[in-house]
Amino acid sequence: MFGMSHKTVYVLDHSSRMAVSSKQSLDLDVFTKGRVPGIIPLAPIAKSLWTCVVESAMEYCRILYDIFPTKKLVRFLVSDSRARHLNRWNEEDQSLQHLAAALATVGPPDAVGDGNEYVGVAHGLLAAVEVLCQCSEMQHSARTRLLEHADRVGNRGRIVCLMSARSDNSIRMLEETVMGALQDNNKLAAGSDSLMQIQSCELVFINVFPVSDDSMIVERARREISPVLSSEVHSVRAGRYLSAKLTTLVQQHFDLAFTTITNIPMKEEQHANTSANYDVELLHHREAHAELFKIGDASLMSSNSKDGMTKDTVTLKWCTPRTNNVELHYCTGVYRISPVDVNSRPSSCLTNFLLNGRSVMLEQPRKSGTKVVGHMLCSHGGEIFLHVLSSSRSTLEDPPSISEGCGGRVTDYRITVGRQHLARRPRCCFSTCRTNFSLGLCFTSRPVLVKPWLTHVRNIGLLEHTFQTFSPLEPLHLSDPFRQGTTSEKLSLFSLSKLSRRFRHPNTIYFQFSGGGHPS
Repeated sequence: MFGMSHKTVYVLDHSSRMAVSSKQSLDLDVFTKGRVPGIIPLAPIAKSLWTCVVESAMEYCRILYDIFPTKKLVRFLVSDSRARHLNRWNEEDQSLQHLAAALATVGPPDAVGDGNEYVGVAHGLLAAVEVLCQCSEMQHSARTRLLEHADRVGNRGRIVCLMSARSDNSIRMLEETVMGALQDNNKLAAGSDSLMQIQSCELVFINVFPVSDDSMIVERARREISPVLSSEVHSVRAGRYLSAKLTTLVQQHFDLAFTTITNIPMKEEQHANTSANYDVELLHHREAHAELFKIGDASLMSSNSKDGMTKDTVTLKWCTPRTNNVELHYCTGVYRISPVDVNSRPSSCLTNFLLNGRSVMLEQPRKSGTKVVGHMLCSHGGEIFLHVLSSSRSTLEDPPSISEGCGGRVTDYRITVGRQHLARRPRCCFSTCRTNFSLGLCFTSRPVLVKPWLTHVRNIGLLEHTFQTFSPLEPLHLSDPFRQGTTSEKLSLFSLSKLSRRFRHPNTIYFQFSGGGHPS
């Protein structure tokens, strides 16, 4: 009922190691239009590791809240000499405004410390396991409805730890700490009515280090530590590399997909009379491209490598904007979207364009050159949605010509013959037996859909399958669902001489179980 993505706990390392510089310079003079002679330019500055961690974690939450405004909860913990809780599982605390205000009260980490990163992060991980045992509002409501079966409500969660580690040994010690905390808290929750046991927990370590330095931590894919706990380790440079990594993780954690809108015409800021084409990358739920993934068209997928991260994206082409919303009548799915780079000029222009009440059709590029419009961007109530349009042929249209395929004419469809065939009423004969049953099937050269109305049959399981296709040209077998508690039995022809005259009918084949009784 509640999967791994329902609850996520962020543990932010607030030790002295997070106060060091990320060594990614930021030039402040780039915002000025021109340089005045005789004035010394401003020296570039660099963000600390703590600033990079906070910005990337907030970007993770921004994408999550844009696409899932409810049901996906994130809790923040700041860990140094103790663990500090910044929000709760309540829906009121799930907003960027609340998190920004809470992080502002924490302040930067102290540059002077003991340097023991294990002790500082361990407090936060212990508190993270404790808060995972707490019920969210939705879990509490589900447990209340089920009453005696409250144990059916699952409790799974994910812990994301952003830290600066020095050795792999510290990572192993933290894994052992979390494993012990899970065992202790599950024992405590077993005897409590307000707490829930943790069935599964994913532990994600993200080691952050300065841009110009080398990582001292070896990355490791996800591995099972116990039936309850799994762990994975990532080592990422600070700055834009960390932001790109968390964008990839939010896509993996919540089953999202990337879509790139290409050929978006925008006027140049310096030259108002000219325009250039830009691309905007969006994130949304993966189900929006379910039909495209089924087709498996490789031309729709492309790999994009940026900031050390390679990701697959679906490419859709910008079409002429529409002022009406007639296309919504053929909509088969609606999904919220979130721009990957929300502060870029192309993303801002596209967002403002859609929020002003305009809609944009998106074309699926094909190798054949045909134009297929399968998606549309439109806003509703101040939120932008990706609409999936039905791109298949409508059932109300005229049938396509056979000449489009292997050759022929429309009359070769034999529509009239098919209509006459459907109008004919199949004749069936039925009979009851003492130990089993016999049923009659119309003798045709093709499989016929028969609806046997069985009478005086004590096995209720036979009535659950009232429709079945039989072919007299192939041997018939009685499958297990037809007869409960038995294996598959072959049907044999029933002699017409054993039937009374009231059950006989020409052009009819009668079947019964092999070894069956006589009709009454």
